[in-house]
Amino acid sequence: MVNKHLSPQQLNCIRSATASVFRIIHPEKPAIASNLILQQYFQARKHNHYKLPNNNQEIYDVQPMIDLILTWDETDDLLLDVLQKKAILLTTIISMWRPRSDIGKLQYRDVNFKQDDQGLLQGITLTARSPKEIEAKLSKLGALKDKEICPAYTLWQFC
Repeated sequence: MVNKHLSPQQLNCIRSATASVFRIIHPEKPAIASNLILQQYFQARKHNHYKLPNNNQEIYDVQPMIDLILTWDETDDLLLDVLQKKAILLTTIISMWRPRSDIGKLQYRDVNFKQDDQGLLQGITLTARSPKEIEAKLSKLGALKDKEICPAYTLWQFC
């Protein structure tokens, strides 16, 4: 195959350009996009092409965000708006969810707190009901010993 090294996106651009020219040269013939063999080829190329992550890419350092959070008052003493920011920041960092689409749609019913027999917080389960990539997803987060950077404890205080 001549274009085996090309990505599906590059092949799609070539197909689109070819289809535009073909439509002008042969207006009486059916569009290239309706060709079953081409449809199957592009579908197969899309499923067989894997883009490997770049190992040289920088990893985002969350320490500055943790340092910022630690400059705020203790969780028990925070005003509601600051407590909300802290809960959102810590939950986003620990769950790796999208801040606007997943965390932004999180509701009280989507946060389940897990407690032991003495009523001490053990962790939380977060449910994203309509995330972008799949039907629903769950994140189970345990409680940290340091309550000032614990997303479970912060959400407990917020709710």
